[in-house]
Amino acid sequence: MSVIKGILREEYNRLRALRKNYISKIKVLPKGSLIVKKRGMRKYLYQSYRDERGKVVSLYLGLFNEINGDKIAVIKSEIEQRKDLMKKYQSVGRQIKELERYVKGQG
Repeated sequence: MSVIKGILREEYNRLRALRKNYISKIKVLPKGSLIVKKRGMRKYLYQSYRDERGKVVSLYLGLFNEINGDKIAVIKSEIEQRKDLMKKYQSVGRQIKELERYVKGQG
C-alpha cells in the first residue's frame, strides 16, 4: 500500500506545481475581451474585463482604424490563451480535491 501512497503523493505534488505554474502564467496575460465601440463616425477599441471587486472596466486601447491588425491578433490570442489556462487551472483544482478526498478516506 505504501507504493500507492507514494504514487498518489507524487501526483499530488505534480498537480500543485502545475497549478502554481498556471497561476503565474495567468497573471501576466490580459483578461476579458476586446470591444469595438462606435462614436459618431469613428470606432474605438477597448479591452473590457471585471476587476477584483467585480466592477466592469473598459480599458481604452486606441482608435480601431489606427491600431495595427497584428497587435489586435496578439491581444486576442493572449486572451484566448488565458481562458484556456483558466480551464486547465480549474481542472487541476478538481483533481487535487479528488486526491485529497481519496487520501483522507484511506486513513
